[in-house]
Amino acid sequence: MIEQVLNYRANSQAVQKGRRKVYLTLTLFWIGTCLYLWFATRVTSAVIGWGLIGVLVLVTLRYSETGPRKIVARAIREGKNRSLFEPITLRIEPDAIAYESASGAGRIKWAYLERVQRTDGHLFLYHNVITAWTVPKEGVLSGDFDAFAAQAETHFRTAEAERSANSAAAQSSSDLRLVN
Repeated sequence: MIEQVLNYRANSQAVQKGRRKVYLTLTLFWIGTCLYLWFATRVTSAVIGWGLIGVLVLVTLRYSETGPRKIVARAIREGKNRSLFEPITLRIEPDAIAYESASGAGRIKWAYLERVQRTDGHLFLYHNVITAWTVPKEGVLSGDFDAFAAQAETHFRTAEAERSANSAAAQSSSDLRLVN
């Protein structure tokens, strides 16, 4: 779960835009206070010191990953449904990915996954923009992670291509379909 949050934090355009706004605001604040210190006191060492503190804070914020880790760890500790932390079995089927765990079982069609993303150590099967199954390479109890990931990516790309083709065909028809 922590890896999923860090992956979302690293790849989400909305998160990146928000972080840029925070950095810009902090930078402008520090420049303003440095200018105020300079005009109010004319003490160069105070202005340089305050500027260096600002740079240190910005660098620390940029490279800190403890914040998201602490938030997710706290949420996990507070959770009462421990069955969600039991092993889960994922099985690739031609039209869906099937899952089975202590909390239940089901299937999600490939066409209804948001995206499938693979990193060096994880496979993320996103149900929507935020929620995903995180499959850690080192956490696989049985089976071949690389073969599973390759099959998942292939099935997802095939379903995505079919969805695009169906969407184009649906737009060319004269039927009108409404959502209430």
